[in-house]
Amino acid sequence: MTLSLLPVEQDLLDPDDPLSRYRRIFNGPPETWVGRYGPADQGPGDPEALGDWQVWYRIESVRF
Repeated sequence: MTLSLLPVEQDLLDPDDPLSRYRRIFNGPPETWVGRYGPADQGPGDPEALGDWQVWYRIESVRF
């Protein structure tokens, strides 16, 4: 699975500014992807800390 985000800063005073793209590739069995991801969970160089913005998200397991 690949998660990719391309945010745009929108405000009233100047043109919209594109921000840094976030992209993370999850490999292996889907059950290994389950967890919480954020800018402080992997130390320096964390992929969720993008400089001009940060992202937090959670991947959950669904049982039928």
